Amino acid sequence: MTPYRLLLIAALLLTTLLALLLAHGGYSSSSGYSSSGGDWAQAEEMLTGALAQCERSLGEQHRATARVLNALGRLWARDEATYNRGQAAYERSLAIYEALLGPGHPWVAIVLNNLAALLADKGDHGAAQSLLERS
Repeated sequence: MTPYRLLLIAALLLTTLLALLLAHGGYSSSSGYSSSGGDWAQAEEMLTGALAQCERSLGEQHRATARVLNALGRLWARDEATYNRGQAAYERSLAIYEALLGPGHPWVAIVLNNLAALLADKGDHGAAQSLLERS
């Protein structure tokens, strides 16, 4: 892997982390995520930009792409109006991780749990339970 590619991956993952912190209004080591709310629109803009860059530079089946999709899923899972977008992002992330890492990898379990929580919020408790059993 070239130094440029490593730098690109690091920058994209850092952007993802910063977007999530922005969405939650910041982070404190003593209290965790801020409860004051954050700038969800700017976080979404950062994450969709990071996703486009991942897909363009690293490919649609790269681990960094899956990581950004999982972050977008978390962002969109916060609001009923964007549940379907969140579900689609989680499902894409899950497919990438399973293809690259196998079904028993911890990142697969993380996305399965995130998707299960979203499905439970949507009222699809049977599907949520099935995903939790897989994780």
